[in-house]
Amino acid sequence: MRLSFSIIISAILLSIISASAKDNNFLFHPDGANFYVYGYGQNSFIVTQSKLTEMKLDRQISQLSAGKRINNASDDPAGFAVAEKMKGLLNQLRQESTNAEDMRNFHNFIESAIGQDQELLQRMRLLTVQASNGILNTEDRENIQAEIDQLLSQINMNAKFMQFNTKNIIPELTTQNLGLDAVDVVHNSQKSTGIIDDVMTKLTKKRIIQGVQSNVLTFQIEGKSYQYLNLQRTESNISDLDMAEGISGLIRNNVLLKSQYGLIIR
Repeated sequence: MRLSFSIIISAILLSIISASAKDNNFLFHPDGANFYVYGYGQNSFIVTQSKLTEMKLDRQISQLSAGKRINNASDDPAGFAVAEKMKGLLNQLRQESTNAEDMRNFHNFIESAIGQDQELLQRMRLLTVQASNGILNTEDRENIQAEIDQLLSQINMNAKFMQFNTKNIIPELTTQNLGLDAVDVVHNSQKSTGIIDDVMTKLTKKRIIQGVQSNVLTFQIEGKSYQYLNLQRTESNISDLDMAEGISGLIRNNVLLKSQYGLIIR
């Protein structure tokens, strides 16, 4: 009877307030009643306490299923805005780290390509030393030069065709640019050895540069990883749900709803 009487009184008050409210919003709770009266402009509504509890339960179930305290802006407008900004920063850090990893792989690939040329040069140097043997005749040295020419040809092939994502990575390392076209063990094996030694020194410096750049990128990747973890922890504190608290609240409101519907005798 008390509930029915309160609703009747509220309905009367509602009509009076609605007639005078015009474009104003209002919300009031009749003393002792288990419902609220809400008005927006000339529209007004009665919201029971059990309806509000159902809304809380729906939100808690949604939060528990997602493991998130904030699933949409209405859950926590200020927290939602901060979390969204942090998500943007997290995505940026993740992509920047991926870009740095790709670039590190690129430098490592260049370093390995130069290393392959150095292996060819090591074989050529061994052949020039062999050609300096005084017991060899011209024909023997010509045979050695033939193998050297094949190795020089492979260096040019590497410069022309070795690619990373369709991009030539060592186009400047041709035998002409490196001065290796002057290698001639038939006429001067010692000079040829000196030429190869000079080229080996140049390529070693280039490999060192690639290694340094790879290490710098590794440091950047590690730094961004720490930034990402710290920022993710902060974002998690804002948007993630405390599961124990969420389950406790769900149980509490479930019991409260049953009590409001009279399913539990108090």
